[in-house]
Amino acid sequence: MNLRFYRAPLLAALTLLTSACREESAEPKEIVIGFSQCCSDVFREAMLFDMQIESANYPNVRLVVRNADYDNELQRQQVAELTRSADPVDVLIVSPNEAEPLTDVTVDAYLRGIPTIILDRMINSDQYSVAIGADNYQIGRTAGRYIRQHLPPGSRILEIWGIPGSTPAVERHNGLLSTLGDSYRVDSGPRRVAAEYRSRAYRPIESYDDIDCIFAHNDVMALAAREAIMRRDSIVGARIRYLG
Repeated sequence: MNLRFYRAPLLAALTLLTSACREESAEPKEIVIGFSQCCSDVFREAMLFDMQIESANYPNVRLVVRNADYDNELQRQQVAELTRSADPVDVLIVSPNEAEPLTDVTVDAYLRGIPTIILDRMINSDQYSVAIGADNYQIGRTAGRYIRQHLPPGSRILEIWGIPGSTPAVERHNGLLSTLGDSYRVDSGPRRVAAEYRSRAYRPIESYDDIDCIFAHNDVMALAAREAIMRRDSIVGARIRYLG
């Protein structure tokens, strides 16, 4: 992803706010943008860094960041803190850890009149202002097309998920299955918890001799799976195809 995507949430927040309030004043009002981040990884750290750079271009903009570290309940509390206090944020950006637990508190912010941007991962509602993210269903379909082009029917595909309750994981899984159908053996068993793939630790797969391809839902998990298998059997590890 390029810098334009990284800056998109902040620019969308400013656009929503200026379109909602066009009153002129001698001194610009301070704009507080609350950013509820589900976790921290290389992609999200780069996004936050660029948003901080972009916000520095606006003297009256203050970016308030909360990181839930993969904890649904903590993120719910942080969103409530940002939106239900006596002095709530002017705009809310939320990247939900999982869809269902974050839906009601995010919708509540929207219904309170706070412009609400859903980033990267969706909630189970259409009550928000703007959604910014990738087409994860298409990502799954693209992986499926690659597998069809390079592996014959009947091949075994090991799918390694992220957090099962996050919408990107569900959409990528559904996109993969929609392309492969019943022609391939898809094992969707391993669903890694956040702490494991954040540290690139992957418990060695017990049975991997008949695995033809590993489709991991992010690059870190794909690399970790490859490293784990290569440590145990470099010949088999070199034969397997890895998608992340």
